[in-house]
Amino acid sequence: MPSASDIPALVRQLSSWSNSAQAQAQAAWALGDLAANNPSNKAAINSAGAIQLLVRCLDSPDEDVVTASARVLRNLSSGGTAYEAAIAEAGGLPALIELLGSGNAAATEHAEVALRKITSSDATVQAAATGSIPALVALLDSFETAAVEEAAASALANLTCQHPGNEAAVAEAGGIEALVAVLDSADHALYASSSRKACMHAVIALRNLSSGGTAFEAAIVAAGGLPWLITLLGSGNAAGYKEAKEALCNLTTTNPAVQAAAANSIPALVGLLACSNSAVLQHAASELRYLASNHPGNKAAIASAGGVSALLRLLRHHSIEVQAGAAGTLWNLASETSLEAAIARENGVKELVRLLASSTSELVLEPATGATRRLACGTARSQAAIKDAGGIAALVRLVHSAMACPDSAGACSVRTARPHSWQCWHPGSDP
Repeated sequence: MPSASDIPALVRQLSSWSNSAQAQAQAAWALGDLAANNPSNKAAINSAGAIQLLVRCLDSPDEDVVTASARVLRNLSSGGTAYEAAIAEAGGLPALIELLGSGNAAATEHAEVALRKITSSDATVQAAATGSIPALVALLDSFETAAVEEAAASALANLTCQHPGNEAAVAEAGGIEALVAVLDSADHALYASSSRKACMHAVIALRNLSSGGTAFEAAIVAAGGLPWLITLLGSGNAAGYKEAKEALCNLTTTNPAVQAAAANSIPALVGLLACSNSAVLQHAASELRYLASNHPGNKAAIASAGGVSALLRLLRHHSIEVQAGAAGTLWNLASETSLEAAIARENGVKELVRLLASSTSELVLEPATGATRRLACGTARSQAAIKDAGGIAALVRLVHSAMACPDSAGACSVRTARPHSWQCWHPGSDP
């Protein structure tokens, strides 16, 4: 059994190209054993200059040498940032990435783990990895195996985490299209299985890219990412749900061009309003609110897909968050005259007034009051419907509640319901 005192000799054995492949493999296997869960041995191996030699050995024609060397690098990569940086500086990233497509299953496993650790390191190490991004994207495009896809997608997810330079490199290499293709090729019924972990990492990478600015947002939409993100949102509990929700929020919140391009995805979002998962309902309603914000075409698309009646049903949901999401979307829809009439036809005025009279939550009262106010600024028919439904009494109650307790949770909602708000005014921008 080799000991720490043998490390210099083992590194020399590894470095001597006159030695047989068998001798080199024996040295690498021994170094791997010594590096496993032993910080002092890791430091000694690094100090002896082994990392550059191990990276060179990854190019050996002998599979045993390659596998043993990859194992040592895997064990060293768990030692912290200094080791991760040393492997990256020695050119280890391209060599490890090449191993992923080598067909050497054992070496591929070691390379996957090492890459996951190195690419999740600090910004300096991530920057050193920028040049390796095209190779990772090429692996995604190759559809080698599920394991290779997972490793490549995982590395891209790590490298795009709060690193604008890497985000740009992924986009330039065609990575957005490749990441969406991973989602497109997945069997979402088996999404939680190990063979579909690539999808989870692809969604994380797309979430990271979606926060990078309008160019990335537009590229994700153009690549067909929205329908798959909505599919994952509808899963409610599959791996990647949280990241899909966050990516959708990034894509639909502020960019008018992206909001317009997302119109084709509106029926799918409206379809989610019929599910039984409260979290999915809340987020689907919120995404529709964003898409309807100051965008008449999307408002019409929501109505055409049956969104008005679905949103009104959600005003009776047991979840306050779901009620608030639905009321917020109705608030935006009510600024269009044609949709004001559609809301009235579906007994929407009555439902909104019922909510105003029964809810004590600011989260609900603010959007419900906003929607009611917009309806009151519309046709005489809507104004009469508010009066007939008891809306005036409900609003007076809210005003008195705010006066009695001005710092209460309902105060913010009530401010939008004070009498001067009932003057017919230009509705302005959607909330």
